[in-house]
Amino acid sequence: LHMTHVISDAGWEPMRWERLQALSTDWQMHTIDTTDMSRRDVGDAALDWCQRALTGDAPALRVANI
Repeated sequence: LHMTHVISDAGWEPMRWERLQALSTDWQMHTIDTTDMSRRDVGDAALDWCQRALTGDAPALRVANI
């Protein structure tokens, strides 16, 4: 992970920030560039990602019991 301090410094005290480093080896992301997309296209792209994430075909954060 890169620049984790951006979200952890002065963050919510009860959050278990130490878990971020444990997630880093499996951390994946998918970016939807909405710059030139219509609202409908954005919705379609988000829905497509959700459907793929639910079936395990898209990057999604899955937290194991650490």
